[in-house]
Amino acid sequence: MPRVSKGTRTNKNTKPSTLPAKFRSGFLAEMDKRTELARALRDNYAAIVDDIGGPSEVGHVKASLIERFCWLEAVLQTLEHEMATGQIEKSEALGKWIQAVNSLSGLAKVLGVDRKLASRPWLAPTPKGEADDE
Repeated sequence: MPRVSKGTRTNKNTKPSTLPAKFRSGFLAEMDKRTELARALRDNYAAIVDDIGGPSEVGHVKASLIERFCWLEAVLQTLEHEMATGQIEKSEALGKWIQAVNSLSGLAKVLGVDRKLASRPWLAPTPKGEADDE
């Protein structure tokens, strides 16, 4: 006999599915992981961790900065989309956009914009004298 619902279950989702308006530490872990936004943010976070050299190179401070970088990058993309589609006046958003780009650039410098070779040993430079002699 098939199961029949009594209609009492609400299946409310209590996890946020949108980007918070203000940065909140731990927002990424709190998001509904089923949403496209959460997946994209988590992928960005993982890519940055790989660029830095892998999880072994990321302590508490760097993890916090990476989370801020991901949030700020998403805010920038939202601003750019709103300007491009005419949802917000360019003159109104340009100041916020410039400030966000400068902040993102500063975070990138602190985190290190160059990829580390720890997680990519095949990219390690060849010592002098050991080049392929084919």
